Amino acid sequence: MAQLKNPIAAATSFDTAITLIPSSLCLQALASLTAEFKHLFPDNRVSVVPIAKGGNQLGAILALAGPVRVNPMRISYYDEQNRRRSKPACLYPPHLDFIIKKSGRVLPVVFTEAVVDTQNTLNCAISTIKNQFDALNRSRKTKLPYPKFYVYALASKTPGGKINLPGLAHGRAMFSFHPSIWIHGYGCDDGGQGRESLAIKGRLAPNLNRNQIPRPPYATIHFPVNPDLIPEAQKPFLEVKPQTG
Repeated sequence: MAQLKNPIAAATSFDTAITLIPSSLCLQALASLTAEFKHLFPDNRVSVVPIAKGGNQLGAILALAGPVRVNPMRISYYDEQNRRRSKPACLYPPHLDFIIKKSGRVLPVVFTEAVVDTQNTLNCAISTIKNQFDALNRSRKTKLPYPKFYVYALASKTPGGKINLPGLAHGRAMFSFHPSIWIHGYGCDDGGQGRESLAIKGRLAPNLNRNQIPRPPYATIHFPVNPDLIPEAQKPFLEVKPQTG
């Protein structure tokens, strides 16, 4: 049977999604991200804040590597009745007691996400914590500074895979994907499905016309990896462009 020149064109549903990032590469990405996290925060004085369901898995991995305590918050486009809002909102905030030490020292905050789409959830998360600090300073008549904010994500759909926001000290995604591809696996979900998959799979977003269907490569690896370690089946789908800085 002849191999399709553009396999994603036939992946039009969750059930027909193709494997883009095998589990072996996901594990390499997590190892690289964990090493960077430990290098950046060797004293473990940091608050790890998953900002949505998808970020829980990565947050737990980084917290265990510290070890540090997970301090989750919940940012979502959906309300309690599962109705989609026009913009994300905070369903519950993180605990400031895990960000502000008794000494008054303010710990840096590391947000974790499975996939960064538009950065709107990150903007909402940063604004939420700043508002918490503003309210605390007013009530206590203090002048605590805002924490430094960092973001770690397994995947991104932003241009070049970069995560750049005002007030963000550092943003990092290990893989980036074409925005017309819906992905699931390692915390990412497709309509509530596939979050538990140990590989990242992808399929076309609905209602695309022929000219909008992406061609390989579908994804970019943003950490150093030996191309010989990429399985042959996935090599046509991927390119390697490590990020620096």
